[in-house]
Order: sequence, then C-alpha cells, then structure tokens
Amino acid sequence: MPDSSLSPHRKKSRYQTLAEKLQNDIEQGKYPVGVRLPSERVLAKEFDTTHVTIRQGVDILVRKGLVIREPGSGTYVNAQYEKAAVGILFGPRIADESAHFYRALLGSLEREVERLSFACRSYDGFNKTDESEAERSASYQQLVTDSQNHPFKGFIVISVTDPRWLERKPIRNLPKASHGLYGKDVVIDYYRFGRDCMEFVFRNGRKKVFYLQTFTHSADDLKGFSDAAEELNIPVPEYVQLDTSGGRGDHDALAHKKIEALLAQWNATGQWPDTLIVSDDIATRGVALGLIKAGIEVPSQMMVITHANEGIEHHYGLDIIRYSISPDEIARKLGVLLQKKMDDPATPVEQRKVHGRWVMPGAKMPVPNGDTLTSALR
Repeated sequence: MPDSSLSPHRKKSRYQTLAEKLQNDIEQGKYPVGVRLPSERVLAKEFDTTHVTIRQGVDILVRKGLVIREPGSGTYVNAQYEKAAVGILFGPRIADESAHFYRALLGSLEREVERLSFACRSYDGFNKTDESEAERSASYQQLVTDSQNHPFKGFIVISVTDPRWLERKPIRNLPKASHGLYGKDVVIDYYRFGRDCMEFVFRNGRKKVFYLQTFTHSADDLKGFSDAAEELNIPVPEYVQLDTSGGRGDHDALAHKKIEALLAQWNATGQWPDTLIVSDDIATRGVALGLIKAGIEVPSQMMVITHANEGIEHHYGLDIIRYSISPDEIARKLGVLLQKKMDDPATPVEQRKVHGRWVMPGAKMPVPNGDTLTSALR
C-alpha cells in the first residue's frame, strides 16, 4: 500500500513531502545520529515511489546539513548536525514605535520558518543612511558572528532599501525571498487595492471619492483607481500625497494637519466627497481625529476606508472600513518561495501578489460580499 503520508498537499511535490517525512523520522529518533539511512531501493519500496524521488528528497536533507553522503558507503545522519537557519533581514528598526506591521510580520515569519523546520534568526536596522555606520551596527555584526557558527540556508528580506546589502557576506550566495519597498518577490497588489476600493464605493452608492496617499514607491494604486472609475463611469478620485519624508512616525500628525486643511477647503467650496480613502492605517488615526473635531458623521456623511494590516488594531473612534492585508499570508508566500529557491535554485519563480480583505467596523472576520457590505452600511 502507498504511504498515505506522502499524498500531495496543495502544490507541494512528492519529493518535498518525502523529505519532510524523513526529517521527522530523524528528529523523532527513528534514525539516530551517525546511523546510515536505508538504501534508495529500500526507501523506494517503503514509500512506494521511485529511486529518483527518493534521491531528490534526500538531496534536500543534504542541503540542510541533516545528512551527509559518503561515496561508496551510504548516507548517514550527520553527527555534527545543527538545525539549519533562515535569516530575516529588516531594513527598518523593529523597536520603532510606528513599526507595528513589521513586528506583526516578524511573528508570522517566525511561525512560517518553524513550519519549514528551520531555526529562525532575525536582524534589523539595515536602512541606515551611512553605510559604514550600518556595517558597524550591532545587528550586522551579530549576523556575521552567527554565520560563522550556524548554517544559514537562506534569507527573507523585508524592506531593505539598499540592494548592496544583498551582495555582502554571508547574504550574497544564499537563496533570498523579498518583500516591501524594493522587494520584488512577494508584493502587495496596490493596483487591486485601487480597483477594489472603487468597486466597493460604487456598490454602496457613492461616487465622489478623495484619496489621501501616504506611500510613494508605487503609482499602481492611482492606476487602479482611474481604471475602475472609467469602467464604472464615475469620477476619477481627487488625491493628495502627504510629504512623509520625515518617516513613518509622523504620519498621523501630518494626516491630521492635512485633513483639517481639506475640511476647510471643502466647507468653503461646498464640494464635499462622500468617501475618503486613506492609504495607511497610522495616518488614519490623524484623519479620524480631524473628522471627530469637525463633527463629521461617519459613514452617513462620509464613508472612510483605510488600507490596513490584519491583526493590528488602532483606535479611531469612528466606524472605519478596513481593507486588511494579512501578515500571515505574506509570510506564507515568502516561505513557500524561499523553500522553492532552496530546493531548486534554477527553477524560474513568479512574483506572488497579496490582496486585501474587507473588514467592517468591529467585525472579527472580513465581510464576504458586496450585498452584505451594502446592508451593513445602511
């Protein structure tokens, strides 16, 4: 009978599943340190599979350092084995007050790396303006020291703005998966954000949209807004971009100042939007404060939508609709991609996109469809 534990799971290949089963057997003591593994012929019969699949699965364990091949003798559980590690590199400093998303993502990545059976080591603060200062930083020095004592097998790179870091030892020659700012492997689909927002607004009978944009590294959101508006035959949103060159920490203060100016302008002209969209959940705190002080009723007078991060709850004091991005989904896609690169570096890898989900005020779960959303707003 075929071993049911080797049945395919999602898109995982048979040899990857076999490698996980063998690793679990080793870690559970079925094959102790120094013991020779059964031959490919015996394993192929045990798992009801081919010699090629067995060889590919064992290759993964060799790359992890869990087993070693001795030509003419066999494959042995490595007596010097130390659980291989995946490093996580953050450009921003995790301890910064405004780094809510990065802290949430770190937790998700730690769970994902553990699921992949690697040790997880994280380092931050690589986005220093002075390269020599960054090189002398405690975080980078710790990375170098760890690389001399632990077997790194790959890196997950989060919002590292200077690509020269990826060419340094010990990062240079190992597989990497990236996200954020200039990370191109797993990206938030901002074009889809723009389209989803306009379709959502249209379904709820709103037409006049104003967009307060805080991120500047992509124009995809604006393209999504304009394309959807044209298709739905509603006005393209007006928008203003905050000057956030001072850093993320002042987004809420800048947004508060900007919304006060906008409220004065709308009051003077009588041209009020019926929907306000904010691209950042921290900036939305400042927006909400401005709306409360002005006595704007939300959502009856103005519907407010924010691009947000799942699991990070800011107190707004208003019924803000959230377009939430899941850190767990980002981590899962980064983990799957890194595993694929580690297993076969030559395999072409396509970019993964992460989409948001609508979450109504006070709701624990996203609302599933437009009809429910429309009724919830009435």
